[in-house]
Amino acid sequence: MATEFKRQQILDGIYFTEVKNDKFTSNRISVNLVAPLSLDTASAYALLPLILKKGYRECPDFSSFNRALNMLYGAAVDGDVKTFGDCQIITLSIATINDKYTIDNEEVSLEAAKILSSLVLDPVIENGFFKESVFETEKQFLIDSIKAELNDKGSLALSKCKQIMCSGEPYSISCHGTLETAESLSLTDVFDHYNTLLQTAHIEIMFAGSGNADAVREVMFSSFSSCIEREKPFEIKTKIKKPSDQIKRVTERYSIVQSKLSMGFSVENPESEKEKHALRYAVALLGGTPFSKLFLNVREKLSLCYYCSASFDSIKNVMFVNSGVEEKNKNKAEEEILNQLSILKSGDISDDEFLNTKKLLNNVLTSTEDSISKLERYFLARIFSGEIITPEKELEIINSLTREDIITAANKIKLDTVYFMAPKEEE
Repeated sequence: MATEFKRQQILDGIYFTEVKNDKFTSNRISVNLVAPLSLDTASAYALLPLILKKGYRECPDFSSFNRALNMLYGAAVDGDVKTFGDCQIITLSIATINDKYTIDNEEVSLEAAKILSSLVLDPVIENGFFKESVFETEKQFLIDSIKAELNDKGSLALSKCKQIMCSGEPYSISCHGTLETAESLSLTDVFDHYNTLLQTAHIEIMFAGSGNADAVREVMFSSFSSCIEREKPFEIKTKIKKPSDQIKRVTERYSIVQSKLSMGFSVENPESEKEKHALRYAVALLGGTPFSKLFLNVREKLSLCYYCSASFDSIKNVMFVNSGVEEKNKNKAEEEILNQLSILKSGDISDDEFLNTKKLLNNVLTSTEDSISKLERYFLARIFSGEIITPEKELEIINSLTREDIITAANKIKLDTVYFMAPKEEE
């Protein structure tokens, strides 16, 4: 079943997108507020979806809010925050069954849209601010989440590599901010940031599923046009990382047993959608699959790493290779990772490597249409990238790629940063 895509502007800086596929029996509506990623606002914005998803003025407590959701056949509300290039995305969403599967054809989607718009625009207010008890609880949850991230040394090493590679750029900032900025949040600060976000954010409202989106669009248009006064909305943009002539190297020591090696690579800016996909293909061949060059050679054959994989951010045009190593094997591992990249650049790609990677990329893309949330995220990313194509069209591009395309793409990858997290030396 083909996916239908339709997007329109409903207000200045506010867009409504319908992603329809009749295979789904449910619908998902989301409001995505996009703001510049900044250390001054990251923690406050990360806290907002945690607070807002707890209720709204007409349903200010757990019991009344849960009752309202149960009346919609167990609708589920969620909140999330993530980064996209140099931007931060604050999301509130609600998932429901399609109207035609209700007992009396109730307008579940319409009511769900009303609840979602109320969560975003009409939150629970107490003494002129958010409810203090909710603020304190969710602030502690955010702090605990950041501490958990800091304790995950593999993720921390990647974060450190990004910070060094893109120092001074928004891309280096976590979507949750820092522990210090989270701990310093006050109720008044967060409420002020909430109002600023509504006035200045670029807003993408998504309706994904098999239902009729017209009623949802009308609710959102009415709600957003009457409840807020908009300033000039934020323009979505990301500064492309340019190749550097000098490799940055940083070693830090922590109380760990297994060392972490994170390597950041800049990529010459691709000029077409085909070149972007060739880069994804090249990175998958290098370290994105269980049969990639890094996995089979650096990890399996030479046993230089406990894990070793590569990932590519097509928005920032950067690649990262992450690995867990013994400190004594650090130099050998780095050399062999670069060697495998050189082998890829030289065109040493077997038929099995080429075809198996193509099959995997096909499977990943095909599975996008098996999940309503994946399909929504796919098109949202497409909107933000400025290149709106369907999964079917993307499959055509992937399957048209040749070895020469992959080799050309691989030769645009250049080492920029090496971050090594080592165990503390014994005293």
